[in-house]
Amino acid sequence: WRTMLRSLLALALAASAHGHSWVACTDYRGDVDFYDGDSCFGYPRHWARDRGGALTPLPNGYEIAVDTGFNHQPDPVCRTPLASPVESAYTDDYPMAVYEQGEVYCLAWPMKNHAAATCTNQFIPDTSLRVFISNVNPSSDPNQDTFRSRNIMGLNTCDPGDTTSDECQLGGEKHDNGVIDCKAFQRSPRFCDSTDQALGHGCFRVPSDLTTGRYVGQWYWEFNPGSIYTTCWDFYVVASGDGRGGGGTTGTPSNTLGGGTCTNNAASFGAAPDTPSPEEDDLPTFVDDDEVAMEEDDTEPELGQDSICVEEIPCNLESFSDGDTFTVVIGVNSGGDRVVTVDILLDNGDGTYTFFGKGTESISAGMIDNLEITVEWFTDGIVSNDYILRIWTVDAVLFETEEEPWAYELTRVDAPLATGVDSCPEEISSSQLCSSFQGFSSDGGGGDDDDGGVNPQVAGYVTAGVVLLAGSVGVVAFLHYRNSSPAVAPAGGAAAAAKPARDVRPTGEPKAPAPAPGGRVPPPLPPPAGSLPPGWSEVRTDEGEPYYWNEATGETSWDPPAAV
Repeated sequence: WRTMLRSLLALALAASAHGHSWVACTDYRGDVDFYDGDSCFGYPRHWARDRGGALTPLPNGYEIAVDTGFNHQPDPVCRTPLASPVESAYTDDYPMAVYEQGEVYCLAWPMKNHAAATCTNQFIPDTSLRVFISNVNPSSDPNQDTFRSRNIMGLNTCDPGDTTSDECQLGGEKHDNGVIDCKAFQRSPRFCDSTDQALGHGCFRVPSDLTTGRYVGQWYWEFNPGSIYTTCWDFYVVASGDGRGGGGTTGTPSNTLGGGTCTNNAASFGAAPDTPSPEEDDLPTFVDDDEVAMEEDDTEPELGQDSICVEEIPCNLESFSDGDTFTVVIGVNSGGDRVVTVDILLDNGDGTYTFFGKGTESISAGMIDNLEITVEWFTDGIVSNDYILRIWTVDAVLFETEEEPWAYELTRVDAPLATGVDSCPEEISSSQLCSSFQGFSSDGGGGDDDDGGVNPQVAGYVTAGVVLLAGSVGVVAFLHYRNSSPAVAPAGGAAAAAKPARDVRPTGEPKAPAPAPGGRVPPPLPPPAGSLPPGWSEVRTDEGEPYYWNEATGETSWDPPAAV
């Protein structure tokens, strides 16, 4: 009866368990045991922007498991909508995937404690794991019904409601609930090494007759019945030999799961990865149908809701002392009552910024042209071409009620700024200028490069949800993303961002874990003296809140780590 009681308890716990995970790589060609970031050649949308400090490599590739709020439960179908242009959701270091017709490619994800194993129990559920794709060259993300009708494992054979057939599951294998079998989502050979951080993987073959062009992919994991987690990414399909070669995972699994037969899923497709050559110049250039139509009728696109465009910004300021002001002119398509903020930040060159001043303006819903915002220097500036103007919007109520409203920003543009130098930063693409959109009269303010000129330029979109931690004179502003440690694009733009070093604070101090969505969580009670595991220590934020830091791994946690 004790065995039966334990089984019933395990079933009850499994039925009520809460799961979460996400795709970390959309073209993974590395080892099946431990994640290798150098072997990833495609990423989900806004990976560089929204993963922040979680881009920092950790032993065994465990950085993919750091929680930054990247997990998503629909609705909407995707965590972030289709970007415009699509490529703006990717960078040189974290590119969009390119798949060749007829080739095999693999996805990689963190396990987050969700696998049946001897180190957990055999009743950890996994209802279904599927990958859906859009039609070719979509102008927006498809709805969920459309996604379900296009299963990459069988575009013409997999029923939208089929959650049980092996052939319709990612990797061609369905997990058998109640069994330790290392299949589907639970395909994680080294799971018991670190149940939270271990690597999972699954593969698919691109249909040989799939039309070339751009697609949206959706990883659709059903943990408990009705508990769905999705990750969306964009990818190009090209003819065989025109892309980065075929994909596939490598290595022979060494199983610590404790049961089942873990496999290299790519091998079941008879695939071995090619050595990719992801040079953009070597890849074909695609023109979407909607872009062709725009060229044919010369119709300017509309600015998306809660988006910003640039009309006039300073190129090179001559006056930048405490109390000096200047004007920024932008266009906004506001979805409601909002506050627009312009921050003056100096790029310190190490992933941190120093705050020098700001300006704000309250707006209502609608398309707003020629919105002038007065920006004031709060302290004396220095001669430099490394300043940026960070222009962002947030709901007006949240601006007034939240202590950290930047954690809820709706959109952002970064514009380079020079002070007291002879030249201006490089100009941006026309896609960020208001003159590129319907309903705006500005020509962007001209292109005067003289001191005080208004040469519109923007370094590109950077991540949402920053927290500016006040420091001493000049107010040192460390960027913390919504749910992660800091790592931001340099002033050269998001596309120029390199994978960051382990520690981006100039002092080398640990970085507090970011708050959960909706605000900072209350600080935990400190553990009893001497109860922390080896390598962990208690530290405090600038506000005095305690958290815990492992100096060897760089890991931080609001909760006391369990003692060994």
